[in-house]
Amino acid sequence: ARRIEQMLASRPRLGVDDFSGFQADTLSLPELELAKQLIAAAQRTGVRNRADLRPYLDAVAAWNGRFDRTATGAPIVRETALTAAGMLAAYATGAASKTYDAAARPTIAANTQMVLLMRVLRERPRGWWPNDDYDGLLLRALNDAIKRDGARLLETWGAYDPIAIRHPFAPLGFSFLNGRTLPGDGDSYSVHVQNARDTQSFRAVWVPGDWDRGGIVIPSGESGEPGSGHYTDQTPLWLTKRLAPLPFSDAAVRAAAVQTLRLLPAQGGDRVAAHPFAPCRKVPAVAVLQNRARGDARACAVELQREVWARGERNFIHE
Repeated sequence: ARRIEQMLASRPRLGVDDFSGFQADTLSLPELELAKQLIAAAQRTGVRNRADLRPYLDAVAAWNGRFDRTATGAPIVRETALTAAGMLAAYATGAASKTYDAAARPTIAANTQMVLLMRVLRERPRGWWPNDDYDGLLLRALNDAIKRDGARLLETWGAYDPIAIRHPFAPLGFSFLNGRTLPGDGDSYSVHVQNARDTQSFRAVWVPGDWDRGGIVIPSGESGEPGSGHYTDQTPLWLTKRLAPLPFSDAAVRAAAVQTLRLLPAQGGDRVAAHPFAPCRKVPAVAVLQNRARGDARACAVELQREVWARGERNFIHE
């Protein structure tokens, strides 16, 4: 909320491009604060230029708080924060720290670990860490993160924390149904929420009274049918943080139309074309799985998916 307030106050007049940019903002204020605390702790304890820590601390010191694709230093701060929060929770609450363990991995709703960690670092309460040595907490967390992840922490954020757009059937071998893999771009504590498990479902801006000026973008595509030109066509817009036009008025819709589909009732004597996937309706799900390498498996998988969703079922394996 604080970051949104900052952006809203950043200029006297705001337009569609401004609000679109706000939704794609990757600055994490709490993690920027933590980075500064980490560097200060290293300086106070005399380890700022220690040979084994220096490459990591240099990257953190140069980091501007943004989880952009090209950002270095961001993986170090992220893993140090997660490690420190877990250590702090385990020391302070013992077995009850499992409540924090679940929140120690980045998800959209799991901000418990950062709330705990940042409050303790700001207030430095007595008894929450041995000898109240919170500089030691941060440096131990950094060392543990380096031991665990090593030079990977020096990667760019885009390479370190990508998210794959995986189809529900991917674990069954239908990886061709997947969308693209998005590079790390955003974080659980930036306005642009993204981590290895979640991302924003869409970004959109509307202008009341002039609806045609608005736009929208989603990570993949509007079509759910593999092979369609609209299956993943919005990913380039998503990655470049642009909006697709969203015509609203009749005139704007007509002007933007590429194809027109008219649905009319069948007339006497008309032949109704068979659905192209109709043969798949008779194919048992297990047979499709066993023969998924065959050329017709793709079409059958798509049809099975449609049937399962139409019946509200989650897993066609149980048919």
